Amino acid sequence: MTATVKVWIESPGLKVSTPERAVKSLAEALPQAAALLEDGGRLGVISFHSGEDRVVKRAFRSLEHSGFVELEPSPVTAGREETAQNPRARSAKLRVLARREAA
Repeated sequence: MTATVKVWIESPGLKVSTPERAVKSLAEALPQAAALLEDGGRLGVISFHSGEDRVVKRAFRSLEHSGFVELEPSPVTAGREETAQNPRARSAKLRVLARREAA
């Protein structure tokens, strides 16, 4: 039986007083979240600001030496049709990290 678990983590920016602390909290949370993944598990992160995306990209790349792989080298972004229906989607970037299957 395969169980799928979806966990939503609200942006740390909602709970801290400065952008610097929010970015630091995000950088600390990503490796901890990745450590919870089982073999083949995936962690998807949607960022809305370039600073957040930079933190996610660097964290994912640093985890590549620990049995993880970023599924796409570039973030997935909304297409024209989606941004026409939802203009706020144009700044969203999705990155997905996966734990490699045990050999």
